[in-house]
Amino acid sequence: MLLRNYLNNTNVSYDIPSQNGVAGGIKTEYGQMSHVSNIPSVASDDDLNFGACQLFIGTPPINNLYANYYQQYYDELYNVNTRVLKAKVNLTPADINQFKFYDIVILKNRAYRVNKIDYKPNELSVVEFILISGIV
Repeated sequence: MLLRNYLNNTNVSYDIPSQNGVAGGIKTEYGQMSHVSNIPSVASDDDLNFGACQLFIGTPPINNLYANYYQQYYDELYNVNTRVLKAKVNLTPADINQFKFYDIVILKNRAYRVNKIDYKPNELSVVEFILISGIV
């Protein structure tokens, strides 16, 4: 998905020739594909990159894919207060079928995210939980 921008420059006009059945003429704007939502960009714009990158025009936006989708997860995972808890849990096949790794599990008023499941049918399974700081 590329972001489409229309650049409008009233000082410059472009003469587009007619070709392939499409009418040409004098144009003062043109379409441009870019990974930023506006050109020149400012810090509050959207960016389709996974991190800040150097731009020729404007300021690199802070709303990139990493900041929107992964930064909270990495901050929780690599926080200095993050702890790992391994527990033996009785899981059924239905539990495994419905489980999603982005689910948050509450144990004794603490929020955990499941890191790994060692599932054993008809036995206790070993589940590795990661403590999430700042929730609950």
